[in-house]
Parts: sequence; C-alpha cells; structure tokens
Amino acid sequence: MVNIEYDQETGVLKMNYSESVEADDMMRFIDHVSVDDRLPDDLSVLHRAGGLHRNIKMKDLLKLSKEMKRGTGKFNTVRMTVNTSNSLSLTLFRLYERLIMDAIRS
Repeated sequence: MVNIEYDQETGVLKMNYSESVEADDMMRFIDHVSVDDRLPDDLSVLHRAGGLHRNIKMKDLLKLSKEMKRGTGKFNTVRMTVNTSNSLSLTLFRLYERLIMDAIRS
C-alpha cells in the first residue's frame, strides 16, 4: 500500500510504502500526479520504501512505464529519490526508472 502526501513547504511529493507494492499502488501514484494541480512544474518525488516487498510482475512494469509517460507528461522535469534498506527494492526501482526513460524516448 502507498500513502501519497504532497509537502507544499518543501515542494516534495512523498510516497510512503507499507509492507508491499502492488501494480494498483503505482497506478494510484500515476493518476495522482496527472490530476493534482498543486504540484510544481519541476516535480520532486521521495519514495520511502523501507524493507519493501514487491508484488509487481515484469509485464506490470512495462505497462506502468508507459502509463508513467502519460501521467508525468505535464511536468518540465520529474526527479525521484528512493530511500530503502532493501537492495531488491532498489534494484526494482532502478529497473522501473530505466523502463520509464525508454518509454519517454519512444
């Protein structure tokens, strides 16, 4: 599960993950950034993943990377930082980041 919170003081969108991440959690994030008018044109996102377990399959990542292009298209830049103690979670985020970059270029 993901808790989404925008900190207007710092201008950072905070994503706080609980025990696991599902594809639906990532779709909620994509939907949130595409409609939240409070977010700045240069978006900064902090993913707090802790000891996260993932429940996302590779086919979900491919679909989500294409949806992320749609969801973040209105921003000049999107910068993401991941805070996790789990190397598998970090690897998953890096893979996802790579897929997003490939989707944006196409």
